[in-house]
Amino acid sequence: MKRLFLTFAIVIYCTMATTVLTACSSSEDTPEVVSTPTFVQTTFTFNATQDMLDYCDITVKYNDGTGEKTESMTTTEWKKVIKSTLPATHSFTRIVTLKPDKDASNAEKLSYTNGYYFESDILNAKGESMNDGSILSSTGSSTISGANFVKAVAEGTFDKTRSFSFDKKGNLQ
Repeated sequence: MKRLFLTFAIVIYCTMATTVLTACSSSEDTPEVVSTPTFVQTTFTFNATQDMLDYCDITVKYNDGTGEKTESMTTTEWKKVIKSTLPATHSFTRIVTLKPDKDASNAEKLSYTNGYYFESDILNAKGESMNDGSILSSTGSSTISGANFVKAVAEGTFDKTRSFSFDKKGNLQ
């Protein structure tokens, strides 16, 4: 009789332990990994040479999805990071004009660049990266005479617009 009672008690104990351990499974406490593209984050950089800064006023206009914003470029590198909900379009424009109080036309040589760097990353709702993103860039600088530099500025040669559109899934269009 003791043996039957002990066997019955062990069966009841095992049943209760299984029920308790199953009910407290950690898989229910772990949130599901979000795999839906939700945001795009872009990093954009425009470059300028010191000659460009010395002889020109450089303005950068950008649109982060909430409207156009304008900043002056005062160093040889202008950088902005923008995060928007998908779908999104991010645009960046550099406008170069001659400073009224500087005369570049008599300079023997002046350097310039149209360099830029663009990187994008698609993020889930938690802000976690979902891919390796896209990278586009153009680097290098050249040297021209002061007269040709003035002509290039007047013709808008150094004015650059870059626009990047992303669909609902985060694909660069």
